[in-house]
Amino acid sequence: MRKRQLSKLLFIILFWVLGDLFYVYFEGTVVGFNSTIYWSTNGAYNFWSGMIASLAITIIASILIGSFEIFYFDKLLRKKPFGASLLIKTSFYLFNIFLFSSIAVLINIGYQADKSLFHSDVWIAFQKYLSSPNLILIMLYWSIIIMLSIFILNVNAKLGRGVLLNLLLGKYHRPKEETKIFMFLDLVSSTTIAEQLGTKKYSNLLRDFFYDIDEVIDSTNGAIFQFVGDEVVLFWDVKNGIKDLNCVRLFFLAEDKIKSLASDYLAEYGFCPAFKAGLHYGQVVVTEVGGSKQEIAYHGDAINTAARIRSACNNFNKKLLISKDLVEMMPLLSDSFLIKSIGLTALKGRHKRIELCSIDRNEIHIR
Repeated sequence: MRKRQLSKLLFIILFWVLGDLFYVYFEGTVVGFNSTIYWSTNGAYNFWSGMIASLAITIIASILIGSFEIFYFDKLLRKKPFGASLLIKTSFYLFNIFLFSSIAVLINIGYQADKSLFHSDVWIAFQKYLSSPNLILIMLYWSIIIMLSIFILNVNAKLGRGVLLNLLLGKYHRPKEETKIFMFLDLVSSTTIAEQLGTKKYSNLLRDFFYDIDEVIDSTNGAIFQFVGDEVVLFWDVKNGIKDLNCVRLFFLAEDKIKSLASDYLAEYGFCPAFKAGLHYGQVVVTEVGGSKQEIAYHGDAINTAARIRSACNNFNKKLLISKDLVEMMPLLSDSFLIKSIGLTALKGRHKRIELCSIDRNEIHIR
């Protein structure tokens, strides 16, 4: 399980548990915490035992439904039209809301009455519940809770890892200096490919490519800053970027991932995409920008230099170039990769030359 997937699952569990606690507590205020009769079934009622039963079912449901949402829905519905995806998800969640809420009510009725779930009195009380306004209330409430949790996860995915939280906390409301590692990665011969495939199919290619390398980005603790045409801009905190050589490993792991899917790309597009990248690090200013549309932006020489290094890949016929300054931050890099100095290089838009190195595989398997 990837770290990001685990964090999503934990968020769903926590969000749903809090939603359940709120509902049970609110229901207790309506029924009466000391009441012994439940209003919708006229059965026995105990607040604390009802809460325990409800929490147990909610935790089980959140793990099962949340896992399906995170591990399967993304892949199953990735290429489905929005309308079809919405219909499938809505049907799935409504069915599961009814299923798990019914299980919770049945267990609670049986427990409160101290009778087996198969006892006729339990099912009579359950039938009263099915015809009561409480069923509609539960379906409506849990539809809101579930859809709100999925909406928050989707917004967070659209904005990028951690961006939503930073915006809510106002972390970058005032400009803040931070040191980051940046990678600019784009497809080789993208203009030629676009002409051959046509606009729509080329767009599908980019969508598939960025989706396929997403797992690698996550496994190396990278974060996506933005997509620009056929290019993706990635960044790391320095600690996460140099740990386990993450910022360099990402490139070759992405290469392995795309090669493992070569048959799919050949069948769909007639070729397997190749890519190049440039890496650099330095101080940048991080701040919120925009009015009607806000986002967190990075400004500074480090990000501009990383872009220029990526452009220099064409000049030296190299697929991965990195600044010597960043190489020196990773003393173990030469143990796992072949490093070749390009020398001091003039980059477009910079007066000062910068020393570059090319990075290639060696015989050690990259993991």
